[in-house]
Amino acid sequence: MHTRLMPFSTFLLVWMCLHPAFTLAQQEAAPQGSPQATASTLATQEAEENRQKEAEETKRLTELYLRNQNVFLRKNEVMVEFDTFYNRNSQQNLVPVTGGVAPVQTTRRFFDNTIIARYGFLTDGLEVDLIAPVFVHAEVENNFGTETTTQEENHFGDLAAAIRYQVWYERGNRPSMVLDVEGKSRTGGSGLAGTGTWNAGGGITLIKSVDPVVFFGRLGYTYNFASQSRDLGNIVEYRMGMGFSLNDRVSFAVQFSGAHIGASTFSTPSTSGATATAIGITPIPVSTQSQEIMNLVFTVTVLVTKKLFIEPLVAVGLTENSFTIVGVRIPFRF
Repeated sequence: MHTRLMPFSTFLLVWMCLHPAFTLAQQEAAPQGSPQATASTLATQEAEENRQKEAEETKRLTELYLRNQNVFLRKNEVMVEFDTFYNRNSQQNLVPVTGGVAPVQTTRRFFDNTIIARYGFLTDGLEVDLIAPVFVHAEVENNFGTETTTQEENHFGDLAAAIRYQVWYERGNRPSMVLDVEGKSRTGGSGLAGTGTWNAGGGITLIKSVDPVVFFGRLGYTYNFASQSRDLGNIVEYRMGMGFSLNDRVSFAVQFSGAHIGASTFSTPSTSGATATAIGITPIPVSTQSQEIMNLVFTVTVLVTKKLFIEPLVAVGLTENSFTIVGVRIPFRF
C-alpha cells in the first residue's frame, strides 16, 4: 500500500512546487499580440521618434548661420530679424583744382538698421524674404587738409525682397543646391542712403557637409535698371565660406565675399553714395569707375532660446573700396 502511494505523492509534490512558477511565467510572458505588448511597443516607437525629431531640430538650429545660404524655414514658419551695422571706409583720392590736382581724404560712414521678415512659403524648400532698411544714417567727409566738408543724410533705405528655392538636398557626394531671385527698389532716393535705381538679380548656392564642417559658395549677378539721371554698373557677386557648431548653442562661420561693380554714368552731378545688396551686408559704392570690393566676414551665432538668437559680426575690408563692418543680427522665430 505504501509502495503504491509513493509515486502519486511524489508527482503531487512536484506539481505543487512547479505550479506557482508556471502560473507566474504565464503572467509575465504575455503573447506578442496581446494589448499589453502592443501598447508597450507603440510607446517605445513614439519615444524613439520624439528623440530623433528633437535631435534633428537641434542640428537645424545649430546651422542657423546658413540661413542666408539655404532655405532655413519650413512651410508656414516665420522669422523676423533685426540687423544693425556700422560701416566705415576711408581712402585718399586726387581731385582736380585750379592749377592741377589736390589730395583729399574721403571717409564714408553708414549706420544701417534693417528688419528682415522671412516666411516659409507653400512648401518646405521655398522661402520669401522682405528686407526693410528702416533707418540709415549716411555720412561722407572730405578732408582737403585746410578745409573739411561733411554731408549727412538720415533716411529710409532701399526696400528689397528675395526668394530662395531648394532645388535639391545634399545626398552622398552631391551638394545641396539653392537658387535665389532678388530685387531692390529705390525707396532710399538718389542721395547717400540709396542708389536711386531699381535692380534685379539672382544667384546659385552650393552647400556641402564634411562633418563637422559645412562649406558653401555662391555666385550671383545683379542688373541695375537705368533711371533718367543715372545708369549704375551691374554687379557680379561671389562668396565662399565655412561654418561649424562648437556645441549645441554656439556656432562659428567665416566667409570671403566680394563683388565686381561696373562703372556708372550720371547725366547730372551726383554724390557717391552706397547701399547694401538685397541679401548681403557689404555696402555697394556708386562710382564712375569700375570697382572691386572684398571682405572677410566672421560671425558667431548664439542660441539664447529655441526661438531667439544673437549673432555678432565683424567684416574686414580687403580692398581700398571695401568697408570695415561691425554689427549684430538678432533673429527671432515665431
